[in-house]
Amino acid sequence: MLVSSSEAERFTLHQTLRGLMPEAVADTLMSHLPPAGWSDVARKSDIEDLRVATKHDIEELRVATKHDIQELRVATKHDIDALRDATKHDIDALRDASKHDIDALRVATKHDIDALRDATKHDIDALRDATKHDIDALRDATKHDIDLLAVRLDNVQTRLESIEGKLGDLASMKRYVVTTGIALATLISGFGVPLLLAVT
Repeated sequence: MLVSSSEAERFTLHQTLRGLMPEAVADTLMSHLPPAGWSDVARKSDIEDLRVATKHDIEELRVATKHDIQELRVATKHDIDALRDATKHDIDALRDASKHDIDALRVATKHDIDALRDATKHDIDALRDATKHDIDALRDATKHDIDLLAVRLDNVQTRLESIEGKLGDLASMKRYVVTTGIALATLISGFGVPLLLAVT
């Protein structure tokens, strides 16, 4: 297995130290040595430089972020204002269109109502005329029927009076026949005039 010169040097140093001192002490000493040499060990000044550089980078990032946020705020405000203006314009246009539609609907509805009113009035007038005509025709027909009935009643009354007259004649004829028959029977039987007068 090939190893780098630094690792080979560390191995040689470790073996040499084991020959000069106890192995435990040599192991402890090797564990305190940097694994790749002192060039990779950070000094205090290196750390301070790194802190300063990091602080500077953070400050630059803060300034850049603040600038970006400010630009974003301005752009967002501009977009919101543009959206507000566009929305207001759309609402105004919708209000105008709705008002126009409502006015048109009002006019059309009024026209329809007027037309319905006229048509209804015409139908009512036509129905009134037709009803009046029917009532007049019914009145005339009823009057004609009543006149005919009155004529018939007059005819019946006349016939009844004629029948009553005939019945009176029949009654007179009956009395005459009865009287005559009694008189004849009296004469025939010989009772004489007193019986005939008593009967009449």
